[in-house]
Amino acid sequence: MTTKDKAIVFVTDKGYLVPSLVAALQIIDQPKVMAISDLFIPLVDVEEALLQQLRDTFTAPGIQFLPLEASLFLPKEGTHFNQTHIPHTTLGRFAICDILPSTYENIAYIDGDVQILGDIFPLISHKVKPGHIATVSEAIWMC
Repeated sequence: MTTKDKAIVFVTDKGYLVPSLVAALQIIDQPKVMAISDLFIPLVDVEEALLQQLRDTFTAPGIQFLPLEASLFLPKEGTHFNQTHIPHTTLGRFAICDILPSTYENIAYIDGDVQILGDIFPLISHKVKPGHIATVSEAIWMC
């Protein structure tokens, strides 16, 4: 069995769980993508019963649910954090390396409020140069 070195990750809380699941299921429908990557949904501060229910329900599709404690990424007491329309859980993407197995060398973080409309194999199969981070613009309204 070959160990995959690519992970696709959505970080969510209960508020964005449904749209994150929809996007994850759209990815699961892409066999070429799933052949080279594993899919994770870390859930911020959710109870174990919900985690287990999700694991039981989505075992077959291949989504792996992980607990993510907000204490891993929330600003420390006394730190100024400019609260805008973006929730604190958005910072959870910075803690995924703390909870993912270390076998993943390439991690694609995807926001949970997206819809996967086409083939994402070129994105997921892309190898980022060591020491670099690749990003994409999500401002489609500007195009």
